Amino acid sequence: MTEGLNMGRDKDNMYKWRKQNQKRFEFYINRESDPEVLEWFELQPNKRQYLIDLIRKDMNEKKPVDEEN
Repeated sequence: MTEGLNMGRDKDNMYKWRKQNQKRFEFYINRESDPEVLEWFELQPNKRQYLIDLIRKDMNEKKPVDEEN
């Protein structure tokens, strides 16, 4: 019986940790207007890492000149 009570507390802690440490984004890709984008994205084995890598690459390419030194 106490396992069930502890499990509820663990879930509460997990939700609290997620709220403090993570951010969730959701977006839609239109199957008709962007089929090639959807197909490419679905081929990626780790979609989260793929998006993070794209963002970091974009950040580095658009870094202001004074930050490069």
